[in-house]
Amino acid sequence: MKKIEYIAKYKTTSRYGTSRFLNKISDNLYILTGESHFIRGSEDFIDFEGGPYISVGMNLMDIFGVDEEVTEINLQTCIIKTKNNDNN
Repeated sequence: MKKIEYIAKYKTTSRYGTSRFLNKISDNLYILTGESHFIRGSEDFIDFEGGPYISVGMNLMDIFGVDEEVTEINLQTCIIKTKNNDNN
């Protein structure tokens, strides 16, 4: 298996003190990682135990400081696709 190289890594903390990472793997493509007892969601949202809750249409600025809008979520792989806000 090929190792994924991260272009950038952004961090936030759950309400229980657990680190969550938004790892940029290419333009407008991220993998969300972090220890959690559960992850729930659908094609519209992903929710880690203690946060964060991320949904299609929301901006990642408040959680990770990334000014991009979520356009698609893959719950199985925790991959998040975005669009830059200046590319409307």
